[in-house]
Amino acid sequence: MRKPRLLAVAVMATLAFAACGKTNNTAASSSPSSSANKPAITVGSANFTEAIVLGEIYAQGLEAHGYKVTKKLNIGAREVYYPALKSGSLDLVPEYTGNLLRYVTKDTNAGSSDTQKTYDSLKAPLAKDGVTALAMSSAQDVDEFVTNKATADQYHLTKVSDLKPVSSQMTFGGPAECQTRESCYKGLVDTYGLTFKQFKSLDTGGPVTISLLKSNQIQLADLFSTDARIASNGFVVLQDDKGLEAAQSVLPIMRTSVLNAGGDALRSYIDSITAKLTTAGLSDLDKKVDTDKQDASAVAKDWLQSNNLM
Repeated sequence: MRKPRLLAVAVMATLAFAACGKTNNTAASSSPSSSANKPAITVGSANFTEAIVLGEIYAQGLEAHGYKVTKKLNIGAREVYYPALKSGSLDLVPEYTGNLLRYVTKDTNAGSSDTQKTYDSLKAPLAKDGVTALAMSSAQDVDEFVTNKATADQYHLTKVSDLKPVSSQMTFGGPAECQTRESCYKGLVDTYGLTFKQFKSLDTGGPVTISLLKSNQIQLADLFSTDARIASNGFVVLQDDKGLEAAQSVLPIMRTSVLNAGGDALRSYIDSITAKLTTAGLSDLDKKVDTDKQDASAVAKDWLQSNNLM
């Protein structure tokens, strides 16, 4: 999923979060018997397609199982939604292990390609914040550095280090928080020693980024590995040959007090959803929303029903 500019982004996103709380909340209507002794749960998500769909999946599944659910989806970057989780404004958020680990530890080198070690390293720092890392899925979605085919052919690019002699001629596009994240623009500067002509603040792997990369208004972009539009547009993924990225296993994180209030039944049901998530499955969900223009809520509902989770 990331200093004055970042502060401005956080303030704007916080305002968006507050507005979202007014307009995007949907409280589930459950019978008294089905919701008795079950905690109310507010589900949030980051502001990109996959996170929104995952938020819908967890929210709709919990609602169907008798929990009173409020949705606050598409609320911004980690710098906004994680503090909201700590403060109790949110209770459950879909996350990605490697980038979350770097955020909560403030260690830009935290995590590795080892999925289990990266996950295990998350537990203690989250616990200090009153947050629990629930079971992780087999699904992975990492940041990838992607160029269009014309640029790749022009400069013979196959791996990120190939950018070193030509990056000064390129504009890099990514979400605002990318500029200060080690897994994104900052890592390209610090780890690979790259210097770009310009950083352009765009949406988070969204249609604006795709459009500008296609039209060569940006030559390099931060996209997600599960994004089906990479292949459909003939984009070229550059190999991360210096191992900048850590494992990014998909998992939900939850306020420990709410999880404990729900007991084993709540944990077991959430884990049953997570166990069904796969990398290929995420790519298919993203494609349905981004390419096929289906509604994220409907896509999530279909997924839950097809996996017998509603």
